[in-house]
Amino acid sequence: MQTQDTTHRRRIYYVHEYQRSFISHFCLATFGAMVATSLVLLILFSLVDRLGWQTSLQLLIGVNCVVLFALLLLTAVLALRISHRVGGPLYRLERVMGEMAQGRLDQNIRLREGDQLQSLAQAVNQVCQALSRSLQEVKNQVADLKDAASREGSPRLQEKVAELETLLKRRFVF
Repeated sequence: MQTQDTTHRRRIYYVHEYQRSFISHFCLATFGAMVATSLVLLILFSLVDRLGWQTSLQLLIGVNCVVLFALLLLTAVLALRISHRVGGPLYRLERVMGEMAQGRLDQNIRLREGDQLQSLAQAVNQVCQALSRSLQEVKNQVADLKDAASREGSPRLQEKVAELETLLKRRFVF
């Protein structure tokens, strides 16, 4: 059984434009379906019960308002929950990519079970690992070059190696 790390738990549930768009479209479609259903029921009620039409209409409007509000609320909650399965991973990907852009290549994206974009997260993790290995190879080569430059005694070569080390340290976090 896995224990959940609560320090990395996201507290903001509405993050991305994707979520706003998904929720609004989902709710709009549901609302449209409910209005269409209500109109059909209204027509049927008016045909079936011509004498008690106003009474039926008042009842129908009251029931529909309650049902409409309940369904709209339920739809919004479900849409938020579903979009959260994509919004959360997008949030984590964005954060890790920002860290990578700052030179921190030791990043690893961990997604919850059931989250979308698992394969993309794995690909980003593989890129981070490959870049980290390549950077380590470059560091090793620079260390070898530094040793060779000090043995050689060339001040110009030592200066260039020092510049290269400074550049690597400024750009990447070790």
